[in-house]
Parts: sequence; C-alpha cells; structure tokens
Amino acid sequence: MSPSPDRQVAQFFRIDDVPPAILSEPAPLRGCSGRLLSHNPDTGQRTASVEIPAGWSGPVGGDGGTLELVILEGSLTIDGRQLGAGGFMAVPTGCAPLAVSCHRPARGVAIWSPHFAPGDYYDSRPRIVRAVELPWEPTVFPAELQAPGRLHGVWSKSLRLPDPVRGDVHGGPKGLLRIVNLVSGFVGDHRQESHPGCWEEIIWLSGDFFMPGTGRQAAGSYVGNPSHHRHGPLLTQQGCILLVHTDAPADFCFHDPPIPASLISAYMEGVSWLEAPRHMRLPHGPPWGSSPSEAARTAGLAPSRAC
Repeated sequence: MSPSPDRQVAQFFRIDDVPPAILSEPAPLRGCSGRLLSHNPDTGQRTASVEIPAGWSGPVGGDGGTLELVILEGSLTIDGRQLGAGGFMAVPTGCAPLAVSCHRPARGVAIWSPHFAPGDYYDSRPRIVRAVELPWEPTVFPAELQAPGRLHGVWSKSLRLPDPVRGDVHGGPKGLLRIVNLVSGFVGDHRQESHPGCWEEIIWLSGDFFMPGTGRQAAGSYVGNPSHHRHGPLLTQQGCILLVHTDAPADFCFHDPPIPASLISAYMEGVSWLEAPRHMRLPHGPPWGSSPSEAARTAGLAPSRAC
C-alpha cells in the first residue's frame, strides 16, 4: 500500500517514502519542499514534513489559519529568538505576523489549520517554546485502566494549548498536539483500542515500537488512524518518543479479545537490545492465537524456517 494523505483510510508508512514536492500550502511556507502526510479536504487541515532551505525568510502570520511547526533538525530564527531541534512555533489565526528566517537548513512537521477560529487556541497569541524546557506530565488513563498494576510509564508535553482532560476525553475543541514519551518496557492494555470521536496521526521521533496487526515503528514512521479504526495494543522495548495529533478531542474504546501474552513476550524478549529500531509492515490482520514461534515470525522477530 502506497503512502496516502487520505484521513479516511488507515495509514502506515515511512515519511521518507512520500515523494517530495514544492508546497503550495500552507501559504507561509509556500515554495519550500515538503511531503504531504495527511489532508482533510472538508476543513482544509493538512500535515506535512517540510524542508526549509538556508537563506529562506519571510513573515509568518495568522492570516487564513493557524500554523504549528515542530522543528526536528536544523534551526530557525523567530522574532529574534533562535530555535533548534525540538523547538515549537504556533502562529494562531488572527495574530500579527512574525519575522522568521532560516540560516541552517531545517526540517520539521507543519500543521496548517485554516478552520481554526481566533481564540480557539493559544489565547490568539503566538507560542514559541523549546520542548526540552516543557515539563513532562503523567498521562491520565481512561478510568477502566486506572486499577493498580495496570498501565504506567506514559508522559506527555502539551504543545497545543489549551489541552484539557475531561474524564476520559483529552484535548481542546479541535484536537490535541502532544509530544508523548513511552518508557522502556511499556505494554498498553492487551486489547485493541479505537477513537470514535476523532482521527489520529502519530509520527515516531525516536525509539522502538510494536503495534500487532500494523507493524514495527521507528524514527520516521507514520500512522494514521481514522475514527473507529481498531489498532494496537502498544508495546515498546527500549522506549520511544512520539508526536501525536488529533482533529477533535480524543476518546477511547477498547475491544476484546486481548492479544496472547506469547506475542508480547516474542517482541519484548525476542528483539536484540543492540539492534537499531526499524520500520516494518506486518501482514494484514492481528496474529491472535498464533503459537509463540509463529507469533515471533509474524512480528518480524525471527526468520521463517521450513518444517
């Protein structure tokens, strides 16, 4: 399956497998090279991996929509303040333009939201921060997962503000944008999950990850989950950092049956700690009920052998 920006279809691909093109949107980055990762034709919202060349400069204002940019490599100067990897800039709808320039080639993830109204986010003021300076906050799990001995080890940094948690629902009126850290050894609920009320995209920034039925993720992997799409469970052996974005407040449903413990063990104990994480698509359908050896093969952990 080739990469597609269609948010109505589940997506799993490497960002660098998307052909680059000159961007026409968002307007503030018009003329830069980029890779379109997702697009909602109804709202106009789009997410792109962008490459900003050295020497580029221009005003970045809130005319026509909200621009959010996470810098992954290189640096930008924004209103006299230099931001490198891990820097974040949000220019909300209706705010005054910022002077932005690039002296060292930069790569990042840009989200353009022309449907955001003034006042939806950021109190209509620009937000310029270094992610390293933001505190890690423990993630509040849905109530059914808060029993002792269940989940632990998920931390997040809110980029898009406000980012409320109301019961089991996370994020502001038109979605959330967070950096999420899953600690080494994290195993999510053993069932698949879905988000009935939102679409979700996840970009892997570092570390390893295994989602049975989808594949193995590494830095540069991309997943798009339409509303109601079942995915997961979520496993990481070494830990990972993700960029998570939704287009509406994120809710959660969990679906039986749980995956077998043998599949979890096959990944957690079958992958070498010395192996660099890699992106790998798995066959369609979750390998529920597999034997331990078959589960390992399906998870891309062991070579198939003839009987």
